[in-house]
Amino acid sequence: MTGKPSVDKPWLKYYPEGAEKKPLPKMTAYQHVHKRNEDYMGGVALEYYGAKITYATFFEKIDAVANSFAALGVKRGDNVTIMLPNTPEAVYCFFALNKIGACANMLSPILTHEHIIGSIGLTGTKILVILDKFYAMLGEVIEKAEVNHVVVVPPTVSLPPIKRLLAALKGSGAKVPSRERIIDFKAFIKAGKTGNVPTAGYAEKTPAAIVYSSGSTGAAKGIVLPNEAFVNLAAQFEAQNALNLNNERTEKSLVTVPLFFSTGINAALYIALCFKITADLEPVFDPVIYIKRIIKNKPNITLASPSFLVRLMESTAEGLNLSFMKYPTAGGEALPEDLEVRLNHFFAQHGSQGRIMKGWGMCEFGSVVTNSTWNDNARKGTGRPLSHVIVSAFDPDTDEELTYNERGEIRVITPCRMLGYYKNPEATAEFFREGKDGQIWGCSGDVGYIDEEGNVFIEGRANDFILSGDGNKIWLFDIENVLLEDEAVQLCEAVGLDDTDGQFPVAHLVLKQNCTENPEDIIRRVNEKCAASLSPSAVPKGYKIRDAFDVLPSGKRDTLTLSNERNGFLFPDGDTLREVNF
Repeated sequence: MTGKPSVDKPWLKYYPEGAEKKPLPKMTAYQHVHKRNEDYMGGVALEYYGAKITYATFFEKIDAVANSFAALGVKRGDNVTIMLPNTPEAVYCFFALNKIGACANMLSPILTHEHIIGSIGLTGTKILVILDKFYAMLGEVIEKAEVNHVVVVPPTVSLPPIKRLLAALKGSGAKVPSRERIIDFKAFIKAGKTGNVPTAGYAEKTPAAIVYSSGSTGAAKGIVLPNEAFVNLAAQFEAQNALNLNNERTEKSLVTVPLFFSTGINAALYIALCFKITADLEPVFDPVIYIKRIIKNKPNITLASPSFLVRLMESTAEGLNLSFMKYPTAGGEALPEDLEVRLNHFFAQHGSQGRIMKGWGMCEFGSVVTNSTWNDNARKGTGRPLSHVIVSAFDPDTDEELTYNERGEIRVITPCRMLGYYKNPEATAEFFREGKDGQIWGCSGDVGYIDEEGNVFIEGRANDFILSGDGNKIWLFDIENVLLEDEAVQLCEAVGLDDTDGQFPVAHLVLKQNCTENPEDIIRRVNEKCAASLSPSAVPKGYKIRDAFDVLPSGKRDTLTLSNERNGFLFPDGDTLREVNF
C-alpha cells in the first residue's frame, strides 16, 4: 500500500469483483426508471395514504403532466419551479419535466422570501407549481414573482376517493385567489389532454434538477444536478450490492425527507423506484408524524436523521413490533457510537433483524457518497465509498493528500457530482479542485479521515470551530466527542459565544431517557473530563441540560438558536454549581 487512499482504494476488496469497472448507464432519469420497470407495470410504485399507484398509472400520470407542461410552452432546457411536499404530483412533475428535457427547480417553502423570489427570477422560471397551502402562506411573495402561470395543487389529488371526500367535507383545502395566471391542477391536466410529448433523448450533463444548500454557512446556493447524479447513484448501489434486496418487489420505503432535498428526491425516492421498492410518500416532515407512519404503514426501509430515530426510540408503545424493519438508516447528522449501539439494541428488542445503516454525502455530490452495506457496518464510521467513488483527506492549506487516519478536509471524486452552483461560477470554482493527476475533486468542507480498511470518518465541518481570546482554534466537535463519552449523555451540541477578546465554548446536553442520576453530578463529571482531555480554552464555560434539541424543517438541529442563548448555564464552583449568564 502507498498510504494514499486515492491510490490504494482499500474499500474495493469488500465489494463484488468488477464493481468498480461496471459501465454506468447513459440515460435520462426518466428513461432509466422506465427501463427498470417496463416489465412490472402492475407493481406498486407509490403509496399515498392508502392509495396504491401502479407503475402503469405512474407513467400515465407522468405522460399527462408532461403533455400539460408542453401545452404551457415548456421545452427542453427550460427551468420550471416545483414547490410541493412529498405528494405523487411532485414525483410526476419531476419525471415529466425530465421526459421533456427540462429541469425541475426544486424550491423549498422554508427558504427566505427574498431567496424564493430570487431563485424564480434567476432560473428564468415562467411556470411555478405550488401546493395550495404554500400559496396561502406565500401569496404576497408569489404575486411578486415574474411567472406566466402558477399551477396550484391541493394535497388531496391522489388520495383514495373516500379520504378525498372526507378532506373536502372538513374544508381542509387552502383558499387561492382567482387570477388569470393561476391554474387549478385539474384545469392544468385538462389542457394537455390532446398532447403527446416525445421522450427527450440522453445528452451528457443535461440538468435534471436544481436543489438548494441549507444556507447554514451563508446564502443558499442552487445546486445543479444532471441526469448522471440520479442514474449513476442507482448504478453504484447495484454494482456494489449495497442493499441485499429480494426480487419479490414487496419492499416498502417511507419517504419522509422532503423531495426538494437531494437526499429525498435521489437517495430516498429515486433509489426506491429503481430497486423494486414501493415509495411510501409522507408530505409532512415531522418526527411525530414519522413515528405514526412507521407504526401504521410498517415500512421495511426508513431514512431519517438520528434525531428522528431517537424520538422513535423514546416514544414507543409497549409491545411495539418492528420485525418488518430491515434497513433503519441514519443520515444528515453525526451518529455517536453509543447512540448507534442503543438504537441497534432498540430495534433488536422490538423484533427487527436490521442494524442501523449509515451514510455520508452532500447535495453537491448527488446525495450519497459513502454507506455501510447490509453485511458490513463498522461503528463510528459512515461506511465506505460507493463504487466508482474515491474519497480521501487533504491538507486544506497545501492540497497534499494525507495518509490513513490523518485528519483533514474530506474530498470526493464521484460520477454523481453536480454540474456547479447555478449561475455562480465563483462558488463553483471554489468547490472543485484539480488534483495533481488532473482529476477533479469536490471539496466537502467536512473534516475527517480514512482508515486502512477504507472506512470514512466524518468529525465535523471545517468551519465548526471558534477562535479563543488567545488565538487558539477550538474544534467544537472535539468537545462534543468528549461529552458523548459520558454514560449519561445521549446528545450534545457545543456552540461558541462571543466575548470581548474572542469566543468561548458552552455545551448543551440531552441526557438519556432512563437517566436517574442527579444532573448536577453529571455536569461536574463531564466538566472534569473536558478539563482532563481538552486545552483550557476548549473547556466549556457553562453547561445546560435540555429535554431535546429543536429540529429545523431541513431535519438538522437548530444550532443558530442555541448560539443565541446566553442565560441559564451552570458551571461547577467548588462543591456547588453556580448559574452563569453571559
